[in-house]
Amino acid sequence: MHGTRDEPPDGRDWQPGQRWNDIHWDGEAVVKRITRDDARRRRDVEVAMLTRLAGVVPAPRALPSDDPDAVRMEYVPGVLAERWVAAGFGSLGVEEAVRRQAVLMRGCGEMLRALHSVDAGSFADVLAGRGPCVTHADPGPYNVIVDPESGRIRALIDWELARFGDPIDDLALVEWYARIWWTSPGHVIRQLYDAYGTLPAWPLRHAAMVERCRGYYAASRDEEKREQLRRTEAFEERC
Repeated sequence: MHGTRDEPPDGRDWQPGQRWNDIHWDGEAVVKRITRDDARRRRDVEVAMLTRLAGVVPAPRALPSDDPDAVRMEYVPGVLAERWVAAGFGSLGVEEAVRRQAVLMRGCGEMLRALHSVDAGSFADVLAGRGPCVTHADPGPYNVIVDPESGRIRALIDWELARFGDPIDDLALVEWYARIWWTSPGHVIRQLYDAYGTLPAWPLRHAAMVERCRGYYAASRDEEKREQLRRTEAFEERC
């Protein structure tokens, strides 16, 4: 340990889940080196979000970096929300898994309410897009770190896609994952909107889910993904 700083359980051997970027532990910080197109802009967006949202939205603290394509940030202990819910299914039964879904939905509602309430004008120098508020654009359960016992959200990560947009874009994505991954019942999904403070009209939420899913899967040759698109198009209101 370095003073009171949290550190991954395996120190330098820490290997986080990673999809698109090179992520490693340098002995003092989590280093995310962005390897996709437009890396410099994405890095600048993420650093700005982590810095300016400190104390407003749970997120890692940005640390100094000499690499213009890398984000250095504090390590946030916990477990990814997707794994926390899956652990409920795997070892504690369906009832516990559903309870965990409800806890996560409520936490996401509170977190997104705080994010969408920030002064959008203070991000005009760094964010693209059009819309009334700052959005994360990808607040799925793979980007949420929670306390392994209580499920309380400790951090929302991967801010490189943040933009100005409609709050429904973030909310509908969270609802979509709950439906597609866990077939969450209506009373669970309602936790998201009760905590957020408003329930957008179903046609708007559904349209946002379908649009997002089509953007990813419409041209895919993966039959499982195309089936997810068909399921999304057939969604009906649950809450």
